[in-house]
Order: sequence, then structure tokens, then C-alpha cells
Amino acid sequence: MPAAAERGHFDGLAPDRPELRGWCLDAERVWLRAENGDPVAAVCCEARPDLEAVGLPLFCGFLLPLEALGRADDLLGQQLWGSFDAEGQRPLPQSQPWRLGAKQQLRLRRQQLLAEGDGLLQEQGPQAALTHFAEALLDDPEHAPFHERLRYALFRLEEAEPVASTSAHSCGS
Repeated sequence: MPAAAERGHFDGLAPDRPELRGWCLDAERVWLRAENGDPVAAVCCEARPDLEAVGLPLFCGFLLPLEALGRADDLLGQQLWGSFDAEGQRPLPQSQPWRLGAKQQLRLRRQQLLAEGDGLLQEQGPQAALTHFAEALLDDPEHAPFHERLRYALFRLEEAEPVASTSAHSCGS
């Protein structure tokens, strides 16, 4: 049983974005993990006005992007949980078991694909990003999150292409 100083709760997946959330009192961090994964520290300093309204400190929440636990495809179906310790011996209370479902996996996969494409654009240039985003569009029937970045990559690709000469004669002829 947790000590009195180990009051907290693992709220699970945020409803509108691929993040894990919860709260903890009297601790600087908690540890979150997927079923077979390594623990990842989450700092307990996020504002939680909902908890302040019931008498708890405002800055006792934690958020961890789901991608910190691994690739979307590897996390599908895995149980997600938190603990007060890195070893997982003192689990955070939770109201229900949390598993990454297909909807959350798709959201996380999209987020990871967007970040990868942005990195390719910076590191390898517009052609690599264009290829990456085009492949993502083909794999994702609801591909609206990729449109803006694809248009930007196309624009950058057009900028990078050399302009062909419109004159066929040389100055000396």
C-alpha cells in the first residue's frame, strides 16, 4: 500500500490527444510504462485546475506524450500504467485498465509520421519529405493532417528545382 506521501492517480489516456495523464502529491515524478516496456519519468508539475477546484494543489498533474513509450504499432493492445517508483512495485491507483486501442494508435501514428516528415524536410530536404508524406497519405484514409505539410514540401521542392533557360541562343551568335 502506498505511503501517505504517495497520493496520486493514473487517469490514463487524454481524450483528445495522444498523452497519458494523472496527478501525484508530494512527489516530483512518477513512472509510466507500456506493458512490456521500460519506465519513463513524468514530472508532476502540470497545472490541473480541475483538481485545484476540489482542494488539491494546482501544479500536481503530469502529462507524458504517448510516443515517449514507443512506436504506435508496438503499443497497440498493450496495457498502460503508472507507478510511484521506477521498478513498478508501487503502482499508481487507476479507475480502469488502460490499453492503447486502434483509435489512439492511429492518432499516435499520425503524430509520429508528421514529426518524422518534418525532420526529413530539415535534414534531407523537400524530396525526402514529399516522399514520406505522400506515402503517409496513401496509408491513411483520413489524411487531412498531412495536407498542409505536403503543400509546404511541394512548395519547397519547386523552389529547389533549377529554372530552365528560355533562350536557345548564346550571346556570341
